[in-house]
Amino acid sequence: MANQWYYKREGERFGPVGDSDLRKLAADDALKPNDQIWKEGMAKWRTAGSVKGLFLQSVPPPLPPKPAVVVNDIPPKIDDNQEESVSFGGSAKLASLLAAKQAEFTKIQQVLLPKEYHVIGQRTFESQFERENHETHFSEIEKLNHNIAELESAEATSPQAKTFTDKAKSLGNQAVIAGRLKTAQFQRRQKLIALGKSACSIGNMPQDCLDEQENIGGLLERSEILQSEIDVLKKEASAAGKSLMASTAVVASFACLCAPIGLLLIWRHPTWSKDAKLKWAGASIGCFLLLGIIGQSKSKPDREWLEYNGNMISTEGLSNEKIAELKASGAKSTRSSDSESTVFDGSESNTDLNEIARGVAFRIKNENLWSSMTPNGFHLGLEEAVRSAGRADLLPLRAKSTDNHDTLSNITTIYMEYNKNFGVGFAIDHSNSSRSKMTCSKIWLDGAEIGP
Repeated sequence: MANQWYYKREGERFGPVGDSDLRKLAADDALKPNDQIWKEGMAKWRTAGSVKGLFLQSVPPPLPPKPAVVVNDIPPKIDDNQEESVSFGGSAKLASLLAAKQAEFTKIQQVLLPKEYHVIGQRTFESQFERENHETHFSEIEKLNHNIAELESAEATSPQAKTFTDKAKSLGNQAVIAGRLKTAQFQRRQKLIALGKSACSIGNMPQDCLDEQENIGGLLERSEILQSEIDVLKKEASAAGKSLMASTAVVASFACLCAPIGLLLIWRHPTWSKDAKLKWAGASIGCFLLLGIIGQSKSKPDREWLEYNGNMISTEGLSNEKIAELKASGAKSTRSSDSESTVFDGSESNTDLNEIARGVAFRIKNENLWSSMTPNGFHLGLEEAVRSAGRADLLPLRAKSTDNHDTLSNITTIYMEYNKNFGVGFAIDHSNSSRSKMTCSKIWLDGAEIGP
């Protein structure tokens, strides 16, 4: 059976045509060497000029004669400063060009190619095309689809909780389900990409994937070109880096900021005399010692914290008698570096704690639980929500507690600070002599106030 060719010109596809018709189109200049052609059995579209015998080969003109080499020509002398500036400029230009090539290569490999493979895999799976050749991929994708459907159903049908503890558990369970759902969706995407790659490697895929197949071919060709260019640029950058390490500015920078590397560059400099190297080495050591003295003078002494009844109390501003009294009452001493990083810093763990606390705060607001909330009840409810969210690594929770009594209004305020972005306040009204009344007044979270 004769070959049936398809060809593309200016974004429009034509065909099929036979071998003789294709040659006639080329002879009549209706088909250009840069136009794309394809026939059954080809893995990707190719330029018409790459098909042997399709176009008449013209004889190239003779090469121009090489210019005569003048032996007596002497290159102009370049002084040391000019040579250093050339090294710096050349190195910066090479580094910029190399970074651009690597960024483009990474984008093709990690973004553009997976996107095309994903489309092919999706269409192959939906049409069940050539399932017998990809049975493993089809089975894994079907299992993931079933798992995703179950998680979406569980996320949509959350049971109604009545108590504060049940609502905190429900909030934690919803967070766990959402995390598992995102993981399953990501795994399904990866399996579809693998299915698309498998279909491309076999060269047999649905008819509506020809454009994606052509795009993949172009991206793979571009990747090969970029890889070869990157290899060449790396060799050039390495050669330029060696000359850069001998420049005065680089040696001086390392000599002042990092004495060990600076001393190594000084003693390995190819043109400096021994006296010059000794002077540079002395200056490097002097700068290094001076920076160390300045850093030591500006270093702050560790601040001591006392752990007392589950709360952290800073010793800053306290008298020695008060500190001794607290220690005698059972307070344990810790260093500021440990306490501040685990209790009051806005670290990744505290960020997770704030996300859980946001759900607890809005539960309190929506259910109007302000009047029935106590510091101990809030703390226990928050710890339960942390466990339900699968973040038991945050436990035990610590809060710095401060209180203040206003004699005029006869109200005591208590503030519990969990970190610098999250705290809760309580008010105790002593106006009724027979019974004091406590309420949760406000919750401070990430710069916002949540209150009744």
